[in-house]
Amino acid sequence: MCGIIGGVDPPDGIRDRAERARLRDLLKHRGPDGEGLWEDDDRTWWLGHRRLSIIDLSDAGAQPMATPDGRFHLTYNGEMYNYPDIRKELAQTGTAFRGESDTEVALHLLARDGLGGLSEFRGMFALGLLDQTRDQIFLARDRIGQKPLYYWISEDRRRFRFASELKAIAEDPVVDPVLDPLALEDYIAFQYTPSPSTIYRNIHKVRPGHSVVVSRQADGTLVEKMAPYWALSFSPDHSLTEAAALEELEWRLEEAVRLRLVSDVPLGAFLSGGVDSSLIVAMMARIMKEPVQTFTIGFAEADYSELPFASAVAGHVGSLHTERILSPDAIDLLPRLVAQYDEPFGDSSALPMYLVSQVARERVTVSLSGDAGDELFAGYQSYVSMLQAERYNWLPKPLWKTLSRLTPESNVRRKRFELMQLRTGVRNTELMSGFPCWERPGLFTPSFQERLLQERKARNVTPPSERFLDSFDEPPPSATYLDRLQNQDIHTYLTDDILTKVDRASMMTSLEVRCPMLDHPFVEFAARIPAAVRKPGRETKHLLKTLARRLLPAGVVDRPKQGFSVPLQHWFRNSLLSYAEEHLLHPESATRSILNPDRVRHTIARHQKSGRDFSGQIWNLLFLEHWCRQHPTALRQLD
Repeated sequence: MCGIIGGVDPPDGIRDRAERARLRDLLKHRGPDGEGLWEDDDRTWWLGHRRLSIIDLSDAGAQPMATPDGRFHLTYNGEMYNYPDIRKELAQTGTAFRGESDTEVALHLLARDGLGGLSEFRGMFALGLLDQTRDQIFLARDRIGQKPLYYWISEDRRRFRFASELKAIAEDPVVDPVLDPLALEDYIAFQYTPSPSTIYRNIHKVRPGHSVVVSRQADGTLVEKMAPYWALSFSPDHSLTEAAALEELEWRLEEAVRLRLVSDVPLGAFLSGGVDSSLIVAMMARIMKEPVQTFTIGFAEADYSELPFASAVAGHVGSLHTERILSPDAIDLLPRLVAQYDEPFGDSSALPMYLVSQVARERVTVSLSGDAGDELFAGYQSYVSMLQAERYNWLPKPLWKTLSRLTPESNVRRKRFELMQLRTGVRNTELMSGFPCWERPGLFTPSFQERLLQERKARNVTPPSERFLDSFDEPPPSATYLDRLQNQDIHTYLTDDILTKVDRASMMTSLEVRCPMLDHPFVEFAARIPAAVRKPGRETKHLLKTLARRLLPAGVVDRPKQGFSVPLQHWFRNSLLSYAEEHLLHPESATRSILNPDRVRHTIARHQKSGRDFSGQIWNLLFLEHWCRQHPTALRQLD
């Protein structure tokens, strides 16, 4: 992929080209193959670009790119998989092209159709298009949020910045990033900061499927407007039988994979051995003439390693397969991950994602992945749990409260009883939470907890438990409970956790990752499948597994789901116990003003003694500790 950056400064402000180039080059890992920097005549508007060459390796694909008349300038990060068809249509109406890149197609399409042109994009992207005639720029992010995009507007509304990564804005000398205490609370709740927020109050994410138009007025002030250009709708087509859904699933998935095989550089695939990645690899093998290159990370702990299943799939499809074993020493990479993610991010699978990307990058520049299968086709065991819980929703809340009090903390049923006391739309969020709502207040120091209450009241912000109710309630009344759960996860967990993890980890190695199941016609198809067809019984991911049984060994498909997880449960009880204690319980820990040391000690202790797995919570706290160490200036704002 690429890295994009840009903004505007007032005519009487400091406009340092060297500084702009420095900020651009903070994104070099996203684009090591080329660089570009454009400024307008008075050097107020500017655009920067770091290029990872994938399609049209010539200089004709260099960016920022301008239309022949100089009115429009584009900096673009993404892949438009249907660009040959759009290019042909544009050429028929008189557009002349200098090269073969999809960027040039995107530029001319947007110059002609404006924001309406986004509806023609089929792929992943983040972009900034400057219209000099109108003195405005518009930003846009792909429909599901595969590519990141951040922006900032100064308090006096005379300066503006946007970039692919938070660091390229936060480290700008004209930007004073203000730490948001509520974002820290959100991180503890969700292990990420939900869009459009970031860890900084005055820097924002562009929402997936949205555009942001920033216009400069006659007096030099800036006005921005964010609006959606696409929305997913769970509107089941009840005429769609299982047989018809399977037939459409197969051809749509094959089409989505085929579109993502266009590349002028070597291409391969991640292969975990699970259903989703194995299906993608099987489709690639069906389409490609040469063997697929596949890459897998495993662990010495057999309970967590999917190496045998990945190897079986590789042998079945005849791929050129590469495997690596991950050891506890890999936690030494945690500070590097913290630096790359820019804000606290607690999904521990970021570690193997980075390492498998590193392995793949040794041989290829592009890799396909199986992400989104769980969210689109009801693959999580949590959906089974939530559907079961809904059947007992009629029982009175005091009963669940009594049961939770009578149940020892070591018993896994304790959390279920706590969850049943919550509102239906909140339950799924808290099931996935690292620290659920009944634990969060005690985790914080009294002073920080009081600060959170004051901030929430002053800004009229709902507590984290209720943050995602809109995406749960959004589907039409005809939607089922399963539809609502999936819609919630697609708009929250998938976008802000899974896809953030994949983008940052892969970009650390300058590897482009393409996700066929996020092809938006494929996503819209999945949302049309009736819930009873998507999940007719207790089997998760029923349709994908049924298709997989036609293409893959039965042993790969009909086995318990493992997920792309790290054996932290074992590591934090053995080799990494001292690491956790040294970092989190030290008297001079960076998080001492935020976290209650007694509750942190309790979290580590119950992981050792209760028999339940609290390793995810420990990892979350460790990531936050390292982030606070790397950002002491931001943390001092809480004092």
